[in-house]
Amino acid sequence: VAAFLVSIRILSDVPGTEVGTFEVALSGLVVNAGFLSFRLYNGAILNNATHQLVKIIMGVVLSVLIFIALSYFLGFRIIMENPFLIVNYVLIAFVFITVFRTAIAHPLYLHYVRRDIAPKNLLIIGADYVGQLMAAKINLNRANEMNVVGFLDDNLTPGLNIFKNKKVIGRLKDISAVIPRYDIDEVLYCFSNGNYITFQEILDICNKTNTQMRIASPFFDVVSPRLQDEKVGISVTYDFHPNHSRLFNAAKRSFDIVFSIAGGMVLMPMLLLIATAIKIDSRGPVLYVHTRLGKDGKPFRFYKFRSMIVDSDKDEVRKETMGKFINGHYVNDNGSTKIVDESKVTRVGKLLRRFSLDELPQLYNVVKGDMSLVGPRPCLPYEWDEYDDWHKKRLSVIPGCTGLWQVTGRSKVGFNDMVILDLYYIQNSSFQFDIKLIFQTFPVMLFGKGGE
Repeated sequence: VAAFLVSIRILSDVPGTEVGTFEVALSGLVVNAGFLSFRLYNGAILNNATHQLVKIIMGVVLSVLIFIALSYFLGFRIIMENPFLIVNYVLIAFVFITVFRTAIAHPLYLHYVRRDIAPKNLLIIGADYVGQLMAAKINLNRANEMNVVGFLDDNLTPGLNIFKNKKVIGRLKDISAVIPRYDIDEVLYCFSNGNYITFQEILDICNKTNTQMRIASPFFDVVSPRLQDEKVGISVTYDFHPNHSRLFNAAKRSFDIVFSIAGGMVLMPMLLLIATAIKIDSRGPVLYVHTRLGKDGKPFRFYKFRSMIVDSDKDEVRKETMGKFINGHYVNDNGSTKIVDESKVTRVGKLLRRFSLDELPQLYNVVKGDMSLVGPRPCLPYEWDEYDDWHKKRLSVIPGCTGLWQVTGRSKVGFNDMVILDLYYIQNSSFQFDIKLIFQTFPVMLFGKGGE
């Protein structure tokens, strides 16, 4: 708000820069919304200057874009008729916010956590070398906002001292009782090796008790350091925290409808061109319509441009191979995990699949509500039959046209790793994350990375 008022003051001699209380209040609300979307009110981010600086830039830019859009619809002449006001506002807001956060907020935050005012109680899952290393790093961190309550481990005796009087306080099965008993705020999963089922069970318990879960384990190295992360102690960890409020789901649905319809209209000439090429190239319908399973295993009619010869989906060999892939027993010689019989792909189909253009009709599925723009990919019924219970968690939300797996791994990622990426997305879904993945999808499509 101060930056907005200073920007107006600088242009006070320019006609048409009169502003009311509503416009000023709206500027403040929009900035707060932008900063919330980039999690800039998370105290831990104050310890990472570079990470915070990037997010401040992104938050200010997003806020300004939203403010410009609202000004257009609400008819605020001051914004539409004075473009230099926006330039001043961006620069001044960035300076004000950066100075405040580095010169005032950061020292206050350090003072706050040094005095141990309301530290977060942290439970570490796994007391092997990874858990011990994380406990040591948290202890050494000068801005230690964490209080390590203890460890859970099935391989060590309860009561065993692990690090500076931090002991094993139970086994994994005790987590449901330990969380309320010790008033746990966060759970840090630190097994150097483990199993996916144990991880999923612990994640489910954390979700039910509204306890944030983080991962600091080489067992989950598939989650790229380029993704959304936080700092615990001085180590990067990966957040798993639910964000499935009704308001978020409603806003996500509205976003899907608007941008799917707009995208379909913009792409209409390309869609017609692709349809014509498919019809000329091979016998059969333009569209491939098949049953897929979406949220909670619910079936729906799934649309793609046909890229293979007719009846190519009636392939028992592929079903058998897919079962091996899901169970971790299949990888192509070239390292790809996509199961495709190249002899059945048409000439036009090879081009469509390479650049993911065969997926464009799924915009219709998005409008219908069967799919979202971003989310885990839907699966075939016979694939679902091969899933373990923890695999099925990937479809606890509406599936999407693109997602974390497509932009970070695509056909080079194994099935269990793909599920971990989907679970990471589900637990961290936000508009910021969705927009980031949508923009990352374009270069993947453009360069045909991983497409087969």
